[in-house]
Amino acid sequence: MTDAEVVDTHRVICPEGRCHMVVGGLVVYTDSNHLTGSYSLSPEKWFSAALRDLDSVRAGE
Repeated sequence: MTDAEVVDTHRVICPEGRCHMVVGGLVVYTDSNHLTGSYSLSPEKWFSAALRDLDSVRAGE
């Protein structure tokens, strides 16, 4: 698929380049590279806004 868009989540999951094991009382990782279910739901508003932004850009094409 050549029209795929990418949402960079690094700045949300690892702010300031630091990945923490616990954020806001939630455990972030289940192992070295998988997010816990509870943490993966926590930035829902950010993800929704990012997807809306992508949708707006695509609609303007």
